[in-house]
Amino acid sequence: MNSMFLVFFSIVIGVMTLGNLYIYRLGRWGIESPFFRKIYTVVFILLAVSYLLGRAAQKFISYDHPAVYGIIFAGSIWLAMMTYLGIATFAVDLVTLGIKGISLAGVSVPAIETVRRTGSYIGWGFALIVVAAGYINAQHRIIREVPLVLDKHLEKKLTVVAVTDVHLGTLIDRKDLRVMVDRINALNPDIVIIGGDLFDEDLTPIINGNFGDYLSLLRAKYGVFAVTGNHEFFSGVDRAVDYMTRHGVKVLRSEMTDVGPVIIAGRDDRTIERVTGVKRPPLAKIVAGRDRKKPLIVIDHTPSNLDEARSVHADLQISGHTHHGQIWPYNFITGAIFEVSQGLVRVNGTAVYVSTGYGTWGPPIRTGNRPEIVKFEITGNR
Repeated sequence: MNSMFLVFFSIVIGVMTLGNLYIYRLGRWGIESPFFRKIYTVVFILLAVSYLLGRAAQKFISYDHPAVYGIIFAGSIWLAMMTYLGIATFAVDLVTLGIKGISLAGVSVPAIETVRRTGSYIGWGFALIVVAAGYINAQHRIIREVPLVLDKHLEKKLTVVAVTDVHLGTLIDRKDLRVMVDRINALNPDIVIIGGDLFDEDLTPIINGNFGDYLSLLRAKYGVFAVTGNHEFFSGVDRAVDYMTRHGVKVLRSEMTDVGPVIIAGRDDRTIERVTGVKRPPLAKIVAGRDRKKPLIVIDHTPSNLDEARSVHADLQISGHTHHGQIWPYNFITGAIFEVSQGLVRVNGTAVYVSTGYGTWGPPIRTGNRPEIVKFEITGNR
């Protein structure tokens, strides 16, 4: 586990370093004064290291200090800025390359310095506007209603409210949790499902902030059920599961349970295999012996190997994890990796819904989609 983390951390540091070196030029192109270039360089370096600096300060100083929060927030915003400044820098490089090519043909062209200066102003303006809009979007979660008709008997409509990828911690805080709980309870759910990654990488701010007081306020006719996501394993899965259990959430760890008119099967996230070396049992083994007359709902944080759900004739699988990229254009990457990156897909009688998630990971920014609470209105063929 330690070696895997070191490899991952080294890759992240390498990518961030190269990325910052690349986009640093964009700001310098727009500044002529040597004095202000020095100021820009200092500010740029501080922003580039602020996220890692803030995370380290949490460990060694305090999780609750406003200055530490401010450093982490600034660093998180910068992570999103890097993406759009990178796009802008690349665009300017392409334009200047084109101009140089045209100039070789003897055509009169603008000075490269002028083009780069103009590109610097436009690029920084573009990045700031997009990131600001993405921040506002991330704070305005929607209720997405998903009607679903199953080919099984149900006496009456079943309201299942699902939320995934909340990432409670430093940036998604106690106040955000209270708003989420109030909105879920207002939907009068029969069942509440938490589809993994309720917590971020560290439980300390959760425990210090008594987040469980609000988590325990979730109400549903048949109960509140959860599965582990990859971040529960990063934060210490036993502590995470214990915390949820003590605050009224039933965590299904590769097991099924009879819940009123339906059966719910919850799986540990596939991360368990990398972290513990223990293979999770196949879904067919988990649901063996179930009452096949009842609809089967599968909760699996990562939407991989969807054929497993289809092979056991699950009626609905609820997943998350992808955030559908969270920040454009990363949605193209998640779309290429996963069979379903967001939304509802039905194949051979099995409906798979992949939520874009409620919170954010890293930057508190969403530019590729809307954060959501999902309300399933499930009816049978009566």
